[in-house]
Amino acid sequence: MALSERCRSLRVIRHLILAASIGRAHFGRGPWTGTSVAWRVMPATLRGRLLNVAQLKRGSALNALGLAAAGRRMEARRTLTDLVEHGSARSALRAAEVATVLNEQSLARLALSRAPTAGRSGLLLAEARLLWAEGHLSRACKVAGQAPGRRGRRLARRLDGDRAALIPQRRVPIIGATDRTARWSTSGAGCQVLHVVTKALPEVQVGYTLRTQGIAEAQAVAGYDVHVVTRLGFPVDIGVLGSPDRLTRNSVTYHRLQPAGGLPSSAGLRLDQGIAALHQLVTRVRPDVLHAHSKHDNAQVALAVGRRVGLPVLYEARGFLEETWRTQGGDVNSDRYQMSRDAETWCMQQADLVVALSETMRTEITRRGVDANHVLVVPNAVSETVLGSEADGAATRRHLGISETAFVIGVVSTLNDYEGVDTLLAALRLVEHPDTHLLVVGDGPSAADLHTSSTDLAGRVTFTGKVPHADVADHYAAIDVFCVPRHRTPVTELVPPLKPLEALAMAIPILVSDLPPLTELLADSDAGWAVAAEDPEAWANQIDWLHGHIDERRKKGREGRSWVSHQRTWAALVMSYERIYRQLGLAMATSI
Repeated sequence: MALSERCRSLRVIRHLILAASIGRAHFGRGPWTGTSVAWRVMPATLRGRLLNVAQLKRGSALNALGLAAAGRRMEARRTLTDLVEHGSARSALRAAEVATVLNEQSLARLALSRAPTAGRSGLLLAEARLLWAEGHLSRACKVAGQAPGRRGRRLARRLDGDRAALIPQRRVPIIGATDRTARWSTSGAGCQVLHVVTKALPEVQVGYTLRTQGIAEAQAVAGYDVHVVTRLGFPVDIGVLGSPDRLTRNSVTYHRLQPAGGLPSSAGLRLDQGIAALHQLVTRVRPDVLHAHSKHDNAQVALAVGRRVGLPVLYEARGFLEETWRTQGGDVNSDRYQMSRDAETWCMQQADLVVALSETMRTEITRRGVDANHVLVVPNAVSETVLGSEADGAATRRHLGISETAFVIGVVSTLNDYEGVDTLLAALRLVEHPDTHLLVVGDGPSAADLHTSSTDLAGRVTFTGKVPHADVADHYAAIDVFCVPRHRTPVTELVPPLKPLEALAMAIPILVSDLPPLTELLADSDAGWAVAAEDPEAWANQIDWLHGHIDERRKKGREGRSWVSHQRTWAALVMSYERIYRQLGLAMATSI
């Protein structure tokens, strides 16, 4: 066996051990949690075969998990509701557990009320897991501890360990200004940057990972020595085995922290292990700055290591995940919301400087008590390759069966509920021009439900599902007006998306909901129009107006492209990061 093949085989074995520890942690929180993860990571073809097995077609809790993993959440809800209304107490208890895993807390509460005779231990464990999902962390730990036997004690320990991950003060030393005497860059060398992130390309292709690669690539071109490190266990924890511990992508070095001995069962212990692993990497890479990116887990790890070795820490807040959770129905008065918000705020206060993606986000951060002088804005941007794209929209239309003369409004996005594609579907039913066509590019939790709800629009809506990154530009080029119909939610009122900039870079005008981050984008670019969020009639009226104003659309598209090319490429924004690093006291020696 060749040496390279032997190394890969050993790496796969190591990753199998790591994957086993991850699976054990999931199943340790409950058998249905582990089963849900198994459904999600298995290949789609295998999942489809299992869903067609006769015993799963009879409407079981196991079937509901499979349906949800396949994106068929409406069917999953109906299956669980049937179990609650017509099944035994045991069936109701299983439905409660599965509904909890699927974040259907109201249904889980109803199911538990129908299962009073299912057994004290099972009821207490289900109640603890539901309380945790509802965000009542302390109560969940207490109830789990009341469950008789080893299962209750084990669950209580795991939940308490997860809760500890939201208390950064336990692992980050509280000291004064960072002692910078430990920096080790050679005089005359380019600044060495280590980005600390959650996930990365090529395994995950979303706005988060594209922003990371865009920043890192542009910095490498400018003369930085750029490294990126992902969370402990990635990408094995999403089902990808055999990836190298270190790889290079366009002059950017990616490091994977994939421990041979597996991962601890609780989030708090994983953070402690992540700190140790990052410390080892830092002593090898010897960066000048730790540049952590959302969420607070990455900031905690970077702050702990930065203070241990005397490196400055920049925290880039790309979102507010507690607001995302609140948008999904989370209770603002719960432990989870308050502790997550406090952890994010504390990390921002402890970091040497904070980066926000927009003035809207900066205002929110300073409202939390972070010094305004320490919060700087580096907005979303695009790669210069997007500006130089020679995409073929006509060929894409032919491939998708869309008329070349149709007026195409489009969305390119991860399909979450708050993205508002349902508003566009409702608007499409109201538009006057029958040649208006909606193109939806992407996949996500809401995809199957959107498919189901749009059957009456057959021939006027095209869902592509997930497309390879190399083909995304061609799909953009098939669109006449790019739409961002986001709902008005706590997270969408704060965080700007990346996709509208990609559309503008291709001279496609944008039509957006009138939310602060989106109207801020329009104020800067003057490359589109804003419409009342969640108002299908207003969207339909604006779409009809745009249908008849081709010259105005093209004018806005040209203005948008010019604005992006001058102000919103990653190469243009490298100067912003250089100024920030200088403010941290780094001696820059880049080629800019």
